[in-house]
Amino acid sequence: MSVSSLSQMKPSGEYRAILEQISRERLHFDLEQQLQDALWTARAPYSFWRLRGYQDLAAVFCKGTASTEAASAFQHVVSLHWAAVLQVTIETLTPDAKYADANVSPAWDGKDVSEAEQTEAMKVLQALCIIHRASKDAAGKAGIVEVLVNRLRRCSTAAATNACLDGLLALMLDNDPNQARFVQLQGIEKMCLLLREDNVPPTVRKRAAEYLNLLLTQVLPEGPPVDLKRRAQRSMQAQLGLPAAQVLLENVDWGTETGELDVEHIEFQLQDLSAATISRLSQTA
Repeated sequence: MSVSSLSQMKPSGEYRAILEQISRERLHFDLEQQLQDALWTARAPYSFWRLRGYQDLAAVFCKGTASTEAASAFQHVVSLHWAAVLQVTIETLTPDAKYADANVSPAWDGKDVSEAEQTEAMKVLQALCIIHRASKDAAGKAGIVEVLVNRLRRCSTAAATNACLDGLLALMLDNDPNQARFVQLQGIEKMCLLLREDNVPPTVRKRAAEYLNLLLTQVLPEGPPVDLKRRAQRSMQAQLGLPAAQVLLENVDWGTETGELDVEHIEFQLQDLSAATISRLSQTA
């Protein structure tokens, strides 16, 4: 039998099942090993090294969700290691809890926690909360909602602010305690400030408008025992005025040009706020 004939032969059903099982086990092993390696790097003593660790973690999450076969294996890997991923992320987002003398710095040198690595940590947190439901419960109990709400207006880059917004939305999806905590911490008001302030980059303003719209139309619950949606609507109306608030209360398809036009409409409505109202809001912000 020629080599070409052998190459064209198809394995029988039994052998095919064995090969598929071996492939699944190899994929599971590779994903778990890569996740553990990235976790080790994310615990390194230097910022530039930890940054690489978070980038590697994000890459593993992307690989683990790239296909149905990978997602099945990765779900099991995450179920084994989610607590370790969450713990290292919390340590980076709350550096004072781990490093008594640490400061958040834009620099990548030394042991200080850089904003760049915190940005990557927030991306990993978002992916973890989406993939593993228990992670968002644990993150909420650890106070990460407070950490991200307080960080919203302190980020020095658009990438960091957007990652913060992404992380908050992931924490709140289908999670009543995190939603209630976000509203209690005046998260709606702080998102509105991102729309009102002139020095906010356009990409951040668009993301803030998109997420305010999603929160008020799809995420926050309506009705008893606590009507979070109505409370959030009142807060947004007080911050932005009725015309802009009405635009954000409409269902918007943010994947089309309509979303872009609506953001421009919101900004136009914000310009109509009186100087007295802007002054009053600025004093209370």
